[in-house]
Order: sequence, then C-alpha cells, then structure tokens
Amino acid sequence: MIGLLERAVNLGVTFFDTAEIYGPHVNEELVSEALAPYTGQVVIATKFAQDIDPDTRQPRGRMLTPTRSPVPSTDRCAASGWR
Repeated sequence: MIGLLERAVNLGVTFFDTAEIYGPHVNEELVSEALAPYTGQVVIATKFAQDIDPDTRQPRGRMLTPTRSPVPSTDRCAASGWR
C-alpha cells in the first residue's frame, strides 16, 4: 500500500483522503507513513464522526455531534495529525 501511495505522488496526485474510522486509525497511520517524505507537496484530508474507543479502536456505535462528543473536536483533529 505504501508503494501505491508513493507511485500516486510520482504520477502527480497531491490530494489524499482518509478517516479515523478506516481501520480504525490504521489507515491514517499508513497514509502518514507513506506520505511523510512528501511533506509540503501533498494535502491529506481526514474526517471523524464516529465515537471510537481509544483503547480497543472499535466504534462504540454512536455518531458524534458538537454537543455529544466525549473529546473536543480540536483534540480529535490533533490526534489525527499525530497519526
């Protein structure tokens, strides 16, 4: 998969989309690893809406809303950036 993403960059792809639910978190980590050498050359978008248990990495079966999130949106964005 890393080779595929590297090849995409070499062919001119500059925008990549992921989400914390893919995996969960595993896809963000993979995309981050593959595209780290291309910092400043690509854009990585992510999204979140599912409540995911941070320990088990399993969805808890409920959607997040601005008023029903156990973790503030800014914290979820920061965590995604770390992955």
